[in-house]
Amino acid sequence: MKDVTVSAILGDEISLPNTVTVVYNDGSEGQASVTWDQNALDQAIANGAGTYVISGIVDGDLTVKARLTINPENFTLNPSFEDNDRSMWNLLYDEGVTPHATYQQKASDAKSGEYSLHYYSGEGVDFKVEQTITGLEPGYYNLSMFIQGGDANHPEMYLYAKVNGEEYKAETGVNGWVNWQNPELSDILILDGTITIGARVKADAGAWGTIDDFYLYHVGEYNDGKEDGNEETPGEDVENEEIPGDGNQGEEEITEESPAEEIPSDDEDTIIVPEDQVTDEQEDGGEKSTDNQDINTDKEGQEGAQLPNTATNLYNGLLIGLVLLAIGSFVLIRRKRLN
Repeated sequence: MKDVTVSAILGDEISLPNTVTVVYNDGSEGQASVTWDQNALDQAIANGAGTYVISGIVDGDLTVKARLTINPENFTLNPSFEDNDRSMWNLLYDEGVTPHATYQQKASDAKSGEYSLHYYSGEGVDFKVEQTITGLEPGYYNLSMFIQGGDANHPEMYLYAKVNGEEYKAETGVNGWVNWQNPELSDILILDGTITIGARVKADAGAWGTIDDFYLYHVGEYNDGKEDGNEETPGEDVENEEIPGDGNQGEEEITEESPAEEIPSDDEDTIIVPEDQVTDEQEDGGEKSTDNQDINTDKEGQEGAQLPNTATNLYNGLLIGLVLLAIGSFVLIRRKRLN
């Protein structure tokens, strides 16, 4: 007995063949009735997409197996044109082009079932077939179709998808009767739930062929980059937040109405002056201190300004110290020369 292979789409009616091929000891072949494990089949359908092996019994005690592959749900409506209602499909021609694509019932020209979209023209083939699908969950999708045919000179054939304002194409072609080509577009991101799928077929006069089995299916979730619990709350992170002000947080602002006060420091030479006498360089550094050179520097618009008494007393003390140092040095040199 020959095992069987069955492929189906999730959501479609799934069944296994009633008979299997058997080979007799004289080399001849025939068909024999088979009873499949219905519980295993039901469980496979309930589990969804995947590959399953279902056992069957022939002639009461002989075992045969069916390898069942359930593919993801196809979101294309009437994907192989089997249903009589084909209003979801649109056949599009340029102005002046005579329609030359029809829905044909001929199993030998179809990839599956009995129907396919057949095309032929003695003047030249040039058309599109497309469908718009809505209500899809945001995520990534794959799209494919099958096409076969021949006598296609100067062809322009491709599968396409229009989504989010963009158009994606997968080039294809034909090279003989029932030599099926299977172009595919992968990882199409759909955000607003809407996509237009279709095929473009163009070739010189005499081209012929069929299109069948469009397949649009979900392959991955869309992650917008926001993880639960990690969204930033406005005002929550204040460590580096800039607070309006002059940038010297924690310091009392010095104004003409608020006299300068000395800030405790280990450096006795630090002098605090009113803000209107602080140089630009000091202001950028956030300190309101100066040295003797700063004291003697006239600031524009501040001519005649007087320093606080502390600055004047220190200056006088330094001046006296320098004079005494000079006198001491002179006396020391004088004594060395006398000796």
